[in-house]
Amino acid sequence: MSDHSPTPEEPTFLPPRPMPATPAPSASYVPPAPASSAAAGAAANNVSKRLIIVILVVLLLVIAALLIFNWSGGTSSSAGLSTPAATVSPSNPVATATPGNTVATASQSASMATATQIPPNANADQSGILATPNAPATAPLLIVFQDYQCPWCALFDKSFASVVGKAESSGKVRVEYRTMIFLDQMLSNDASMRAGIAAACSDGAGVYQAYHDAIYANQPASEGAGYSDDLLRNQLPAQLGVTGDRLAAFQQCYDTKATQAFVQGTNDKALAAGITGTPTYVLNNQVITNQIVNASTGQPDPALFGQLLGVS
Repeated sequence: MSDHSPTPEEPTFLPPRPMPATPAPSASYVPPAPASSAAAGAAANNVSKRLIIVILVVLLLVIAALLIFNWSGGTSSSAGLSTPAATVSPSNPVATATPGNTVATASQSASMATATQIPPNANADQSGILATPNAPATAPLLIVFQDYQCPWCALFDKSFASVVGKAESSGKVRVEYRTMIFLDQMLSNDASMRAGIAAACSDGAGVYQAYHDAIYANQPASEGAGYSDDLLRNQLPAQLGVTGDRLAAFQQCYDTKATQAFVQGTNDKALAAGITGTPTYVLNNQVITNQIVNASTGQPDPALFGQLLGVS
């Protein structure tokens, strides 16, 4: 036996381990027999048939449900329900609340949709209301862009009422009001819209110009205080002598906000035309707002406006 130890350069030899003997199969062990292909195919076919049956049953149930639903809908239609004919602007659906901010029911909302109306003296593109429908068609057109909560709009309206009235009576001008409602957002209320709705409804009662002037005559001293429903719905019509059927029709128009979509449209069309402030006065397609304001006082000047309109 050598006492020689291997140096780092020499590999250390390890003899191979003997492989363990393979155990003999047990006499009791029987390997499982593979499943026959015929049996597997039969099982798959049974699963497929069951799946098809389930799908057919589901389809039959769905078809039956649809038939029952359609039959029920047809019965409701024959009972008198119909699709509203009125067109409602998507950007502004017909009112969802009645005066007093009470949320309307579904049936009330449907009724409001059918009540949507256009003022009888609306202009051709429904961007405003003609206050002088009997004026000569050849007369110059004065367009007034306004917001009923605008203090300067009220000041201009009151200051120019006389001179504009003279021009109207002599057939020298046609006057058209285009209502905007942007102050509702700035003042966090809805008074501009409600006043616009009421004014548009008053056109149906035949008192548009007078009602328009009455709104401004009753404008609150504090900007943002808004207009009450009682003022717009009851007090102003009473001041103007609107009674009977005319009053009932006006109040129904106001209560259902039947002209809301129209007023929203006049506002949207004004913005699209580039109007960014009120009042804006346009005569024969020319903005004249600065020309009718006294340069010294900064106030509306009826004499300057009269010169433009050809009246003194």
